[in-house]
Amino acid sequence: MFMKQIIWDKVMLLNAGALTLSFMEIESLLKIVLLIVSIVYTIIRIVYQKQGDPELNKKIRDFFSKDDNKKK
Repeated sequence: MFMKQIIWDKVMLLNAGALTLSFMEIESLLKIVLLIVSIVYTIIRIVYQKQGDPELNKKIRDFFSKDDNKKK
């Protein structure tokens, strides 16, 4: 009975170690995925800002041109 308990404990320890290792791999994989997603999001934002939204650009020009007219 005692020997059976020792073997059981070793198997449980081995399983816990394997589970920990697999979670560590998942963590690093998730970090890499998060990095890639954030880079892609940043690139998309830069492209949209460079292209510009015509309606938004018109509103900005109108806003600043009104301020220029008030100063005169």
